[in-house]
This record gives sequence, C-alpha cells and structure tokens, in this order.
Amino acid sequence: MNTHTPGPWEIKLSRDDEGTLCHIGTPDKIARCGQHVCQINGWGFDYDADKEQQANARLIAAAPDLLKALRLALNHIEHGWIDPKSCISAANDIRAAIAKAEGRA
Repeated sequence: MNTHTPGPWEIKLSRDDEGTLCHIGTPDKIARCGQHVCQINGWGFDYDADKEQQANARLIAAAPDLLKALRLALNHIEHGWIDPKSCISAANDIRAAIAKAEGRA
C-alpha cells in the first residue's frame, strides 16, 4: 500500500508580497516547520480564480477523509455487510468527507 501524510489535513492561509498562499497539510507540520502536502498560490488576484482555488484546496484537504470513507464503503460492499449500525456509520463517514470537500464541514 502506498503511504501518504496521515490526515486530517487542513487549510492554512498566509500572505506575502506575492499575495495569498494556501498551505494544505497537518496542522502540526505546517506550524512547526512549514512543511505541507501542497501549496496553492495566487489568491486575491481574480475572484473567479479564487473560488476555483478555494474549491481545489478543500478537495485536496479532504483527500484523507475521502480515502478512508471509500475504503470502508468498499469493505462493506465486498463483504456484503448489511448490519444497519455499520452501514449508518459508513454513510456518516462518507457524508462528512463529502461535506469537507465541498466546504460545508
């Protein structure tokens, strides 16, 4: 299995002479040493581009949550689990991950 920076990831904005920078990663790594999973540059120059960049940042930040929810859902599908509590839990994880990606979390 491929490894990645474990979640949860969050978005942290900062400003410099070039404009707004968006850092995505774990809060401890961003705060401690400036490490991040990715950086999105250029906010503040164009309203429509800002909206697209913000949506991209939310989607990237939700990636670990989406992966976890998909793995759980796939496990349920492959094993034919129909336990209502497990299905409700999986559905709640999926809804939360989607909400985070869409900026409703």
